[in-house]
Amino acid sequence: MRVACDVLTWTIQREPNEPRCTSESAFWYRLRNHLRARGHDVIKKCPARDGHMTSAPYYLRDRKGAYAISDGYAAIRSPHTEFNAYEPVYLTYHQA
Repeated sequence: MRVACDVLTWTIQREPNEPRCTSESAFWYRLRNHLRARGHDVIKKCPARDGHMTSAPYYLRDRKGAYAISDGYAAIRSPHTEFNAYEPVYLTYHQA
């Protein structure tokens, strides 16, 4: 998994020998583990349980709430399908 960070956009791309993600939850779980291995203290959450009014099923946020990474296109696509097709997945970075 390759992660490229821009100011407000994170680009996630699948490596050639990397296994497929079977669900959207598995995609967010794998991204969480990838970021944790690089020193980020993030957790995978359901935004509705944090009080956000959104239809997105999951997002990653810093344990202390300093920043969050979400899918701005959650209503029209699932990120794991683009990830499995070796297409870049663009996620939105939010800073508190």
